[in-house]
Amino acid sequence: MVLVLFRTYFPDGTNGKLECEGKFICFTIELPWATNEKRVSCIPEGKYLLRKRYSRKFQWHIVVVDIIYRLKARKEGYTKL
Repeated sequence: MVLVLFRTYFPDGTNGKLECEGKFICFTIELPWATNEKRVSCIPEGKYLLRKRYSRKFQWHIVVVDIIYRLKARKEGYTKL
């Protein structure tokens, strides 16, 4: 399965749309691009391994493996995963 993230960059943040095989999954919200600085910048464009994870704080969400605290896509307020 391949998920594709389409991003739009703004000075105050990065908005995105996540799709799987052309089907809309959810919107994403990331930090603005700031040369990939941890906790300040969104992650660089590229190919990443994703994993579904559950936590009490965020419920079900998708995390980018090996990049902690960078990108989370939650079903709450968006669309059902």
